[in-house]
Amino acid sequence: MLRFLELGTTDIWAVRVEGTLESDDIALAMATLDERLSRPGDVRCYIEAEDMDHVTLGAMLRDVLYGLRHVGDVPRFERLAFVADQSWLHALAKFEDKLLIGVEVRAFPPEERAAARAWITEEV
Repeated sequence: MLRFLELGTTDIWAVRVEGTLESDDIALAMATLDERLSRPGDVRCYIEAEDMDHVTLGAMLRDVLYGLRHVGDVPRFERLAFVADQSWLHALAKFEDKLLIGVEVRAFPPEERAAARAWITEEV
């Protein structure tokens, strides 16, 4: 399940993932991200996934395909913050930090949620 979060600015696309992440969740998330990308300016993404227990194959495929279609938008992304207790999401953040040139990517444990929110909202 996906729930959108408000972090006090429209520059930040923020979501919380709980339980199972399904293909329809990714479709909804990507539609809102497309809407944000349709406006001028850089984009920051904040994802809380500490209660996520499963990602369906359909969700993974939809996410990968979206990323491939939007590779040209990477320069518009400034920062990406994950708040997660899953080690694989921390590893993914490290990988994306190296892969996405010019995008700062960091993962935070759940007990550092306030630090993650401060980091994603701070002026650079």
